[in-house]
Amino acid sequence: MGDDRLALTTAALHELHAPATSQSRRQELQGMLGLEKQLVVADAGLRSAWCGALGSTQDEFVLWFALSACDASLTAPVGHAMPAAERSQLKAALQNLLLASSAGLPKSARNKAALVFSHLVRVAWPAEEPSLVHEVLSLLQQPGANRGLGAQLLATIAEEFASADDERQCAFVAAMPDVHAALAGALQSEAGAREAPSGASAEAQATALLCLEAARACICFGRSHGSTATARVFTEPEARMCMCMCMCMGMGMGMWSACP
Repeated sequence: MGDDRLALTTAALHELHAPATSQSRRQELQGMLGLEKQLVVADAGLRSAWCGALGSTQDEFVLWFALSACDASLTAPVGHAMPAAERSQLKAALQNLLLASSAGLPKSARNKAALVFSHLVRVAWPAEEPSLVHEVLSLLQQPGANRGLGAQLLATIAEEFASADDERQCAFVAAMPDVHAALAGALQSEAGAREAPSGASAEAQATALLCLEAARACICFGRSHGSTATARVFTEPEARMCMCMCMCMGMGMGMWSACP
């Protein structure tokens, strides 16, 4: 993808979102961008270029389009889906975007990148990338922004696997002992931070909320699929232990009642 193509797409994205753009012009631009996304799915060179764009811009609109185009390729029907070598390239680009560039990353792009990452996990784990889930769990062991990122990714993965096929669900269920251990450790650390004399910073509070959301998503997954899965899920005592930690952090009871 040449610089001219990127510049034209960037201009189209900004015009699309400009308040002064007319409805008819907006529809025209949406058609142009939709065609570009279709071309990305069909062309390996364009897929590689848009994947590379994830590491070369902080433009929120361009990041969103690049992530959407990569996601469309990743989740395309069999015969058109992104091949394994390109999935590996996408994994590296997403990790760099979420870890190395997180400080200046727009929230909408971060959330979209986390969603695309969950789709990547669904496609590539465990057969192709057997350590992928445990790489996410390792982030939970790190304080600060990395723990928050790990919690966000884990929550999106749990929600994604709730609608996966039986084989993938059973693979995720089999990872639940490690998931529980990582979540319990993260929740305990965050609860300890809240009890410190200095109190929790705004960043620590945000991290704690992300850990709570991950716990909610995993508990919901375990309770929803415990009756059909053949492997081990969160046991009731484990789920309640996570909930007790959540309560110790001063959060409400809504997480438990919201789970089916």
